[in-house]
Amino acid sequence: MGTFQPGDVVIAQFFFTDMSASKKRPALILADFSGDDYFLCSITAALRTHDPFQLPLGRDELEGGSLNRDSFIRPSLMMTVHEGLIYYKIGSLPSDKMKQVRETIVDIIMGKV
Repeated sequence: MGTFQPGDVVIAQFFFTDMSASKKRPALILADFSGDDYFLCSITAALRTHDPFQLPLGRDELEGGSLNRDSFIRPSLMMTVHEGLIYYKIGSLPSDKMKQVRETIVDIIMGKV
């Protein structure tokens, strides 16, 4: 088991989908793979009207911490990153919100829109 757990909200170096650049941003740990890799999804403050899967996340909704502003979890934007690209933990997602994220990921995989 690594440093971070599923449900942790962290600051990580998150790459753009075309891999042209990256940005430090909040992200949600979805899974801790054996070794030093984590599967995570992006958290953004910008509403993406083209993304029907984003989930609202209030700035004070985290357990043990808070975000700078109200944001959106983007389960449709996932990637695997090395632990060295994760800087620190901000807080943890409440279990009911994490359940909602997991259900949304299943909807994405099943092709539900």
